[in-house]
Order: sequence, then structure tokens, then C-alpha cells
Amino acid sequence: MYRYLDFSEFAVAFKDPRDGLFRYIAFMGMRRDAETAYRKLSYNADDALSQSKYPRIKCTPSVDFFPSELRPERDGEIETFNRPGLLRQQRTSLEMLQEGDYFCAYFQSQRGDLIGWFDLARTKDGRFPSGNTLRWLNLICTIVGKVIA
Repeated sequence: MYRYLDFSEFAVAFKDPRDGLFRYIAFMGMRRDAETAYRKLSYNADDALSQSKYPRIKCTPSVDFFPSELRPERDGEIETFNRPGLLRQQRTSLEMLQEGDYFCAYFQSQRGDLIGWFDLARTKDGRFPSGNTLRWLNLICTIVGKVIA
């Protein structure tokens, strides 16, 4: 996905069967500091899916967009961004992504239980991904959910 869907930053979170919390386990395109910050985070399913705690825009059934303008300030999350110094910049164009924007693609078991997600950020051309890319991402999440669960 990192190579074929044109995202420059990629992180994967899975549910830990020991305590039921979601933790990040794999990364591509991240600075070492950002990876370390991701590894310190954990979420329960309610936190991960809460529209009020984490405002988002639904793109497909499995993919949400988290614009930086709606990003809440949570302890430990600012450090997960590769370029935190750019988080306060104003959006210059509606078609361009900026630091702090990211997409979250969820995968669920056949029963509909959340089992993990992909965080994807920074497309290689700096623009929003195409609708086709989002549909592919939705399909990939559906397949991953069926295979893993």
C-alpha cells in the first residue's frame, strides 16, 4: 500500500488480544522519533471510532479523512507527525494536503468487530488521493479484515 497507493507515510495498528487495546506495530516513511511516539500510544475501540473525540470526514465505508483543522490536541499525538513544526500552517488550496491531515482505513472481522487500521498521510504529489485510490483502500481493508479475523 505504501508503494502502490502513493502515500509517503504509513502506520498499522492492531488489537492486542492480551488487553484489547489497539497499538501501532509497523511503519513506513516515518522519522524514528515519530515511530517511537506512535509505539507509546494505545486506544480502545470506543476512542478509535469516536466521532466526538476524533472528528473526521467519512470517505468510504472503511476510510475516514482526518483534516488537520479538526485535529484535537491529545497528549503524545503531536510527536507522531513527521514534521510537527508545520502543523499550524494554513491550508493553501482545497485540493492539497497539509501536515496533520491523514486518512484512517479500518479493517473489521466478519462479525464487524474492529481489529485494526492503517494510518496514511502525505501523498507523493501533496494532493488528495483520487476516488479510485480510496476505493482500492476500502477493498484492501475488506480483504485484510476477512483474512486476519
